[in-house]
Amino acid sequence: MMKNKNKKIYILFVLVFILLLIFANNIILMFIDTDSKYVATDLDKYDSNSKVYTAVGSLETYEDMQESLYINGWAFCETENDNPDKKITVILSNNKKSYALETSAVERRDVRSAFPDKKIPSMINGIETKGSTLGVSDGIYDIYLYVWENEDNYGIIKTGKQIIKSKDEFKEITSYETNDSLSFEYDENLKHSENISYADGLLNIDGWAFIDGLNADNQDVYVYLLYKDNNYKLFTCSESTRMDVSNLYDNDNYFYSGFSASIPVDDTDKPVGYAICIDNNGTMKCSDIINIK
Repeated sequence: MMKNKNKKIYILFVLVFILLLIFANNIILMFIDTDSKYVATDLDKYDSNSKVYTAVGSLETYEDMQESLYINGWAFCETENDNPDKKITVILSNNKKSYALETSAVERRDVRSAFPDKKIPSMINGIETKGSTLGVSDGIYDIYLYVWENEDNYGIIKTGKQIIKSKDEFKEITSYETNDSLSFEYDENLKHSENISYADGLLNIDGWAFIDGLNADNQDVYVYLLYKDNNYKLFTCSESTRMDVSNLYDNDNYFYSGFSASIPVDDTDKPVGYAICIDNNGTMKCSDIINIK
């Protein structure tokens, strides 16, 4: 009798242990403050009436119990009105799901001095937040920032930063191969300048690119790699701000023209050429193919 009772207790213990493993994330989420975790949202609900200026200085992932994501940087929209209740929302989004974490802006004194010609009424232009991504489904996500200055000025911008979250990895990515088909269409209006180098099995490329006359705020930049057998691969790029390019061309539209990528390469099958391609509002345009020495 005692043996059967012990056996039942053991089976119950195992079942409870298995259930705890299955629902561990949900249990942990119950004890995380709502203001400290990413929650499901709809990207389309974030309206925009003003241009967002931003730069993400640090992006770090942590493999802790909360699977935390740390982001540090600055962001603002021009406004002529006071903004004591300014909010900056970090949004993780792909073509299936979106998640958001709203945070109050923090002080960044350097931003206003860096943009003396912009209408920036206060010093609260910084973002520094660490939030739990336990409730975020596995996938590759673009990182957006929604900046709410006040009721008159607000906007959303894709930062050009990306993360991958899966059972095997949780990290920032600067490039990944995409299966998107590419109709190679040369456009003489695509302006670009980049540096390219090999190191530690990676092809590193960074520079700037834009299509003359088009706003670069929401453009997507790709690296097209051509191989000896005339096959090609298309890789995404991480995008960034380039104030120097904006100043050089005296055009604010090119503020987000920076890009970079680190692409794994096989020493036995290195690419022989590359092109810079830009998708701006659904239209893909490319530079000439440049030989890789």
